[in-house]
Amino acid sequence: MTSSSDRFVSTRDDAEPPALHTLEEAVLKGWADDGGMLMPSDLPSLTRAEIEAWRGCSYKEVCHKILAMFTDASVISRGELGDILDGAFDDGAFDIDEVVRIKAVKDSSSSPSSSSSPSLHVAELWHGPTLAFKDLSMRVLCGYMEKLLEKRNGRLNLLVGTSGDTGASAIEGVIGKERLSVTVLYPSPEFSSITLEQEYETVVHAKAENVAVICVEGNSDDLDVPMEAVFSDLEFKSRFSLTSVNSVNVFRVLMQTVHYFYSYLQVVSPREEESACFYVPTGGGGHCSAGILAAQMGLPVHSVVACVNENDVLHTLISTGELESRREVVATLAPSMDISVPYNVERILFLLSKQNRAKVKQWMKRWKGEGGQKVDLTERERVSLAEELRLRSCSTSDKGISETIAKVYDENAYVIDPHTAVAVAAAFADCEIPTSNVVKIVMACAHPAKFSEAVSQSLGGNVPMSSWISEADKKHPAVADILNLRQRASAPTTLSEHDGVHHFKKGEDWTTKLKGLLASLL
Repeated sequence: MTSSSDRFVSTRDDAEPPALHTLEEAVLKGWADDGGMLMPSDLPSLTRAEIEAWRGCSYKEVCHKILAMFTDASVISRGELGDILDGAFDDGAFDIDEVVRIKAVKDSSSSPSSSSSPSLHVAELWHGPTLAFKDLSMRVLCGYMEKLLEKRNGRLNLLVGTSGDTGASAIEGVIGKERLSVTVLYPSPEFSSITLEQEYETVVHAKAENVAVICVEGNSDDLDVPMEAVFSDLEFKSRFSLTSVNSVNVFRVLMQTVHYFYSYLQVVSPREEESACFYVPTGGGGHCSAGILAAQMGLPVHSVVACVNENDVLHTLISTGELESRREVVATLAPSMDISVPYNVERILFLLSKQNRAKVKQWMKRWKGEGGQKVDLTERERVSLAEELRLRSCSTSDKGISETIAKVYDENAYVIDPHTAVAVAAAFADCEIPTSNVVKIVMACAHPAKFSEAVSQSLGGNVPMSSWISEADKKHPAVADILNLRQRASAPTTLSEHDGVHHFKKGEDWTTKLKGLLASLL
């Protein structure tokens, strides 16, 4: 194994040699100064035997092993890293001791030869305080930042855009932190399909001392525009110590590799010929990028399947080689994936091009530049997505989402959320992998209580949430809050009037307004 602590580069740095950054620098920067995304230029190389030695490790222990490979021990010692992880996972914020639980799910339509074993395994990544997988990386990232800032006697202000879950997770991550504050932009329910539960979790702490919340009259792609403009103003970014904890922050992507290593070790046998196929609910593409990195680090991965809803820009890229310019966002039952500009595609293209940073810069100038133009991969590049990056894709409609939620419940007495359903539908339909030595693992990124209307309707009409939430889940504080919210909820739009929530209206200059608000808050 080799250390990669000082080997982070911008995906768009076409200088030779490129500027190198430590993980600590990358964490505090978020975006690279040239507008690119920071990525490791080389990765730790793990043998199968080294990975097998982790079998039996807890989730927290696997986190420590992965992060230790990227962290400079002279900056954050191994003991301090352990303390950060203890703070993230041992304070009762997760409702199960193991942090991540694996659920076996059967599919009655699968071949008879596989009837004695589960059709797939669902990795429940949502046991944290906001019932979303973002908690797994966000709590560690915020603790890591706090430790770095303590050593530097500094402060940092986080700017976050959310399509549903990231904002609440970031807010939860900074509560109680002395050196961090956060400003969250979220899309109004009038212009997106963000759920009542997601909006409630975002606004409930809007009056906290180190939190600001902005409701935007637009969708998640719309709110990305002023955020990128602010981060591109390097003088403003430096003056107000701004950074991002969206999946643009490479730390989040590194932490998500743990999801793959841990779930693999729970369900794949140590037999040499076995591997895993991961089905990943996909919006911005950060989770898929992490899967590719895990495979390149040595994890036996058959493939990573990017599972999207009707906002299928990434699926179109993978299946046809065409990266389309901005489309209209389609509101779906899986709102956290209602994204037409999956910005982590830049990381995927960086890996596809074998770190050809000049080429990535050219691609991004074409795709994200003024007017936005389509990017066409060569046939060799398109094939390489599957053959070299092991990346495949699948798209599922709202009808498919509802049918999958109902099917899983009818056959397993198990409830999944709409985003997980997108991935389960892909796994059920996937006939491209051998059944004998490839284990199917679905990344379950959110608890179904966060999407109660969609789930209840899928289960046969307006079935009350209280009837399909398990007694164990009802003990989770966030689930209890949602049950109470549903019992007293009025129109969803009333939540944007919650004390402390700021508003960006259509027709206003959001970049100027955001800068003004940040300046006044900080």
